[in-house]
Amino acid sequence: MKLRRLLIYSFPIQFLAVATISFFPDFVTKHYTFGAYQSFAAMLRKLSGLTSFPIGQFVFYALLMLLVVLITREGYAYRKRSKSAKMAIKHAAINAGALLSLVYFALMCVWGLNYFQRSLADKLGYEVKQEYSQSELEQLTDELIDTCNALRTEVQTDEAGVFTTGLSTEELFEQSIQAYQSLPKSYQIFDYHTPSIKAVKIPQLMSFFGVSGIYFPFTGEANVNMDIPEVLLPSTITHEMSHQIGVAEEGEANYLAYVSCINHPEISFQYSGNYLALHYCLRSLYRMDSLSYKIRKQNCHPGIRRDARHLQKYWRSYQNPIEPWTDQFYDFFLKANQQKKGIESYSGVVALIIAHKRRGFRSI
Repeated sequence: MKLRRLLIYSFPIQFLAVATISFFPDFVTKHYTFGAYQSFAAMLRKLSGLTSFPIGQFVFYALLMLLVVLITREGYAYRKRSKSAKMAIKHAAINAGALLSLVYFALMCVWGLNYFQRSLADKLGYEVKQEYSQSELEQLTDELIDTCNALRTEVQTDEAGVFTTGLSTEELFEQSIQAYQSLPKSYQIFDYHTPSIKAVKIPQLMSFFGVSGIYFPFTGEANVNMDIPEVLLPSTITHEMSHQIGVAEEGEANYLAYVSCINHPEISFQYSGNYLALHYCLRSLYRMDSLSYKIRKQNCHPGIRRDARHLQKYWRSYQNPIEPWTDQFYDFFLKANQQKKGIESYSGVVALIIAHKRRGFRSI
């Protein structure tokens, strides 16, 4: 009991320490993100990469089950001894709090401090303005539509006319590693090595919670839901890989996925990367001007619209009462870790691409 209380009492100290560290992004970037983190994350990937089994997925489920068991078992046992429901609830709360404190401490050590590093735009010398103009967004959207339209005529499709990579899971993982090797010289600070990419077991369970991929920092694995429509598979894999090398912010991870895919020699990766960017551009444009959005949506190749409908149909088939709760929890988690827009942080990829083009480059 003393140890559990000590863990709970240490929670405010942990928060204070992390809050203090957050004021020193240069220190975090140099000594943690590009220092200590790279070393032990690579070590974790080397160990977890010895097997294709998704260790992190089952460790995660085990932790959840442990939390439930601790609360239930200890609470019940204490209730039996004390005959007091109030004391049993208090005892169960102490168990849960102690476990959460321990997990939080471990998470900050093996991953969480990456949320306080310098921004990707700062590292690349970009001036990012979150409030871009409608004309800039429309211009970028038009360019992406032209690119996607051209690529869509060359990619493989299934019997329903929906995009397919034509690659096996193992080939997709191998090509994703090549995607990082194909990055331009200015992106070589994002050095990817010692791969550990896993296809999750029972992917439908992840789809039920609205998850296409997850980085598990305690094992260093990029866990990917290979059941999702293939149009986003290459960009999802490369997105999770960016987390493995220390990119924490979701919009930045999307941007690195976009850059790595569009520079890939494999056309299916090029299409997936450009489709990812187009998806977020159209979402942003819809909020800004729904008429402009409708016009540009119609300018998309019929195959692109077919891929979009297939993607929408897939996620609708997994809609359930629990998903909004998981979304809210994840939104809270992101906001608590320097991503003020929460889930909407994923759309930050648009501002980063526009910032790149403001520098006078048409392509990356």
